[in-house]
Amino acid sequence: VVDKDGRLSSFNLLGQITSSEQLYKPTTETVYNLVPDVMGKTFVLARYDRRRLVLLNRNNEEIMSKDFGSEVIPDVQYYDFGSDVQVYLVCDKSEELTYIYDSEGNLIGSGPLKSKEPVALLYSELNKQFTIYYVSGNEVLVRTF
Repeated sequence: VVDKDGRLSSFNLLGQITSSEQLYKPTTETVYNLVPDVMGKTFVLARYDRRRLVLLNRNNEEIMSKDFGSEVIPDVQYYDFGSDVQVYLVCDKSEELTYIYDSEGNLIGSGPLKSKEPVALLYSELNKQFTIYYVSGNEVLVRTF
C-alpha cells in the first residue's frame, strides 16, 4: 500500500508490516496513489506534484511524466495486457479529457477522448488492436485503434 504522503508499506498475511519506506516528495503538496492494473496482478505508483503527473514502476523508476493545465489530481487507470503491452489512461476531469499512453509514455490513438469517466479497454493480440468503451456526455462510445 501507499498513503497519499508517499509512505510505501508491505504487509504479511498476519497484517504485520514487513517493509516501509518514504518515497521522494519534491514538494510539500506531492500526493501519491497506488494504481493497480485492472486484473490486480501488478501496479504502478502515481505521483502528482502540482500540475505534473509522474508514473513510477514497482522499482520506483519513472515510466512517464506529463504536465497538466489544472491542479485537479487526474485519475489514472492501468492495463497490463502482458507481452510488453501496457497502457495508462489519464483522465483530466477539469478538462473532461482522457489521454491514452503506451508503455513508454507516448500518446496513442487519435488524441484524447472527450470523457471524464473511467473507461474499459480491450486488446486483441491477434490483430494488435485496442477497443475502448467510454462515456462522452450521455452517450456510450466505442473506438478501435
